[in-house]
Amino acid sequence: PIGHQHGMDGGGGTMTEKLLHIALRRRGVTAIASLATFGVLALASDARGEPGATEKAIGFCLKAGMRSRDRFAHTEAISHLSKGLRLLETLQPSVARDTRELELLGPLGTAYIAARGYAAPEVGPVFHRARDLAERAAPTPLLFVMLRGHFAYHIVRGNFRLCAELA
Repeated sequence: PIGHQHGMDGGGGTMTEKLLHIALRRRGVTAIASLATFGVLALASDARGEPGATEKAIGFCLKAGMRSRDRFAHTEAISHLSKGLRLLETLQPSVARDTRELELLGPLGTAYIAARGYAAPEVGPVFHRARDLAERAAPTPLLFVMLRGHFAYHIVRGNFRLCAELA
């Protein structure tokens, strides 16, 4: 059976942990796809009562997105990071949720820039949202990255007055 070959036939650990181990045993593109798929599966596990599965799924979407971005698979990174943001929407508002959203938005913005260019219509809203979150949060190195991304988007689009305000 499929579960047996993947070590899911009764050994210890939750379903989420077992799926994670499967994903981590794989290499390259397969591992990235497994981690992203894990996000959806973990969300389903959460519905069955496994605590913290959604947060874990979001973390794996972030890891898969970063890994894709680092390998110049920007379109794939956009997909994984966007999936993480969709999962994040299911959580209650909190400082931890805002921090995680900021962690997803930074790489998502840079992936959009790499895949579609600084002036792409998707770039502005990502960095605008990230800037709003970063300004509300405690001082963080991410604030500079978000401001720089927001500034770059507007300067490339010729919004010089706004750039002067941002500078």
